[in-house]
Amino acid sequence: MNNCPRPRFTSRCARGFLLTLAWTAVLGLSSRSAPGATDGKLRVLTVTGDWKSQAWYQDVWMPAPGQPPKLYRGRFIAAKVNEAAPGKFEFTDITNYIGQEYLDAAYLSQFDVVLLGDIVGWSLNPRFQAAVGDYVRNGGGLIYCASWKWHCAMQKNTPFADVLPAEFPADNLTGDWKTADTTTDTKEFVPIPANPEHPVMQGLDWTQAPALARNFRLIPKPDSDVLIKTPGGAPVVVAWQHGKGRAMITGSIFANDELSDKFGDGWRDIGQFYAQAFAWLGAN
Repeated sequence: MNNCPRPRFTSRCARGFLLTLAWTAVLGLSSRSAPGATDGKLRVLTVTGDWKSQAWYQDVWMPAPGQPPKLYRGRFIAAKVNEAAPGKFEFTDITNYIGQEYLDAAYLSQFDVVLLGDIVGWSLNPRFQAAVGDYVRNGGGLIYCASWKWHCAMQKNTPFADVLPAEFPADNLTGDWKTADTTTDTKEFVPIPANPEHPVMQGLDWTQAPALARNFRLIPKPDSDVLIKTPGGAPVVVAWQHGKGRAMITGSIFANDELSDKFGDGWRDIGQFYAQAFAWLGAN
């Protein structure tokens, strides 16, 4: 027999049920098996935004009535990669606020690669930054994707910024950051391979790539490799080996919203690009 009073069943019991499901999902983050299991798959964690990243939003609220789900961000990337390289990767997707609240070194150690996108830069707390820094130095792979939310607010000389292969022209929130010079002059550009022999870049057909909207300015660090550039020569994707791990940063390419919506939806090799990036990043 249900113990909830009948008049309040909809609100109180439904809330309790949903809270139970939510906490079960959060606690389940720590119950995964370690990487390197016998199935041989690379474990990829995607931390890619707010409510638009969640399955209930993409499956129920975003599509028009009678239309299939509209996959965004981490789920979109996972679907494209699984089409290009079926059976080679296992994906876990969480929102940025869950990641910043709960991510630590122990949780990250379960994964071979971590992709961060659509992250609010000034909310990267010290524990989160230290965990990601240690993760890369100890052999993990990291790819950090630009969005309007973080470009003005990265802090220099932090464990997180130290493991990235490029720096940013702005490092704090002083001044009018909304009009700060943080993007390149090039708009609506087709990216150009700068290092086509790199393992991430091999075999990709850039002649069919749609345009990217804008590109955030990146300053490559010594010993890094620029993989993709704008027609004017500005870096778009930069990679390097750091400690035992590897890291990439992109000033434009992400998924299928904001800077790279046409690119993500229209380039047939987007899944292969990410599959090769994950394989290279997770090799150690």
